[in-house]
Amino acid sequence: MEIELELANKDSPTLQGDAFTLILNEKNGNRFIPVIIGIAEAKYIIMEYNKIQVKRPLPYDLIMQLLEQNDAEIVKIRVRDVQDGIYFVSVYYRCDEKMWELDARLSDALVLSLKTQIPVVIPAEIFERVCYAETGKSKQRELPAAVRDFWNKSEENDDAEVDFFEVGDGKVPLDLKKATAEQLQELLQEALEKENYELAADIDAELNSRKHE
Repeated sequence: MEIELELANKDSPTLQGDAFTLILNEKNGNRFIPVIIGIAEAKYIIMEYNKIQVKRPLPYDLIMQLLEQNDAEIVKIRVRDVQDGIYFVSVYYRCDEKMWELDARLSDALVLSLKTQIPVVIPAEIFERVCYAETGKSKQRELPAAVRDFWNKSEENDDAEVDFFEVGDGKVPLDLKKATAEQLQELLQEALEKENYELAADIDAELNSRKHE
């Protein structure tokens, strides 16, 4: 028996120092797995979930191009083992009527899962060994705490309370809801250039929410 996993906080992984905690929920269940990944890995998950586009293809875009150009498709993503907190994942794809298997990190597999809508599954016996009993909850991230130091860090404001982003020669309110659409677009571009994908995801979400108002 295999259990399908769902990302409970794919839009806003929990920041802990230099790492992120992802919560993988049991679909239609009340158990979950917390997974620690690096910032570099988390940013791709945030970008894919929020459909943030960049000028040039990212590694996962390249993988999808290779599959498409060879008439191949991913058909299954499966956690095959967990040892000492390390997840061993197999990505199965079909090409020329043959099934092929790729070894993958869990974070990479999760990005491919978001791109293809193919769920990540795990054998029940492995899941029961590493899971927790209550459903993981996605905590709302407080944007100032997550990005203030990254963005406006300087000797002059180390001890000051900053309530804005410095963008070019201007300033954008730290509370994104108070910023204009033009300010958000400018801030989004600079966030992408600085590779602050956590902030970029928040800006993109704010822009999308205004489209539906």
